[in-house]
Amino acid sequence: MLPGKNAVIVGSGDIGLIMARRLRWSGVEVKAVVEIMPYPSGLTRNIVQCLNDFGIPLYLEHGVVNIAGRERVQSVDVAPLEGGIPQLDRQFRIDCDTVLFSVGLIPENELSAQLGVELNPATGGAVVDANLQTSVPGVFAGGNVLHVHDLVDFVSEESTEAGCSIVRYLGGLLESDANPVSVESNLKYVIPNRFNRNRKCTFSFRPLIVSDAATLEAELNGRVIWKRKFTWIKPAEMLKIELSAEQLNESGTLVFRLREEA
Repeated sequence: MLPGKNAVIVGSGDIGLIMARRLRWSGVEVKAVVEIMPYPSGLTRNIVQCLNDFGIPLYLEHGVVNIAGRERVQSVDVAPLEGGIPQLDRQFRIDCDTVLFSVGLIPENELSAQLGVELNPATGGAVVDANLQTSVPGVFAGGNVLHVHDLVDFVSEESTEAGCSIVRYLGGLLESDANPVSVESNLKYVIPNRFNRNRKCTFSFRPLIVSDAATLEAELNGRVIWKRKFTWIKPAEMLKIELSAEQLNESGTLVFRLREEA
């Protein structure tokens, strides 16, 4: 059952982009996708395959400032943003009968909250150690319940890792250190939030910048132990790296930084 015949989508995350294509396939005309950020929130491939291939316009740094209609939606007013403030003197109207909001995707953690699991305000998911175990012993988290992923491949990898940790836990073989992991410049969060000494560990990050020249570095107890240059960084694409047991050879505090190059 179609919601309408002419739609405007608010938010350019992957779900909103995929819904734009799905609506077009179903016979709904998608008039526009409106995004408040100066860059798309979804993967480049979804911008190409879901918008460009269908001629659907994407308005970056724009916001919907009014939705008109009584019995149902008749139109929306869209305005460009400068410093987050709508420029109402430059607003324009798009006729439509449907507005689809695809914004603010966060992990589903009602069960975690009921169990008393400590939640990470940066991700909306659980705080986990290197084994993906939460603050409640025996409760593990992985995939989109831990942090929102852009690729299902990463969800599968993380879930497999959590499953292996569960096997070790049930066998009484799970080891967990309390060495903290944190992020500083240009990174929103890191997963996991703890690391084990002398054990390799995979870390996932969400960058806060769009850049074609940036260096990610890891610092353990004030000493740089790893760095890598990236030629393409954007918030829509998660970063994943692995540090070896040799690099994580001492207890302490591990800090990651993303430096934008000139």
